[in-house]
Amino acid sequence: MHGLDVEEKYAFGDRAERKGMNVYSIRGQGNAGIENADFAFEVARQEKRSGSQRAMFFDAGYTFVDKPWQPTVSYRYSRYSEGWDFLFQGGYRKRLQGEIGLNYAGSVTSNMEIHDVLLSVKPTEKLTLNAMAFNYHQLSRRHELDFAAQEVDFFVDWAVTENITLSPLIGFYKPEKWLGNGGRQSGDASTNTYMQFIVWATF
Repeated sequence: MHGLDVEEKYAFGDRAERKGMNVYSIRGQGNAGIENADFAFEVARQEKRSGSQRAMFFDAGYTFVDKPWQPTVSYRYSRYSEGWDFLFQGGYRKRLQGEIGLNYAGSVTSNMEIHDVLLSVKPTEKLTLNAMAFNYHQLSRRHELDFAAQEVDFFVDWAVTENITLSPLIGFYKPEKWLGNGGRQSGDASTNTYMQFIVWATF
């Protein structure tokens, strides 16, 4: 992918470097001959004015189709270099890097190593129960704010019709540091509780 231009008045930090940036990636996915298994990987590189950046992930999962509720368990390892630009980081119900960590808590898609585990079960064809756990480990820039943390999310996907899915979520986010000792969170490093309710419509 090649970045053609940016709107300067809306760009911040290194986002202005998207003009002229080239992104290359190689991705693979399959079951490696193991029925009900799923494996995937991606290696990506960004070339921009300030230099080269790298990111990668690999994951492995398995669905126990013969067990009640067909449980699925999956593990993913992700790694982002110090100046990685967060273009195209998943999407709704894709493998986001934590509902709180990615959307609200800080920069977890650059200078970061992430381990996450997913467990999901399907009591019915229309109802899926999910749990995800994340461990964020900051790689470098020890003189800057430290975004290392842990997160656990519980969420439901309920397909009430063919086009409408209801999805409540509760998440718990625990930073390792706070403003007083090198982190970002004000007050202290206590656990945050986050709740949301999404109505998802497809057409």
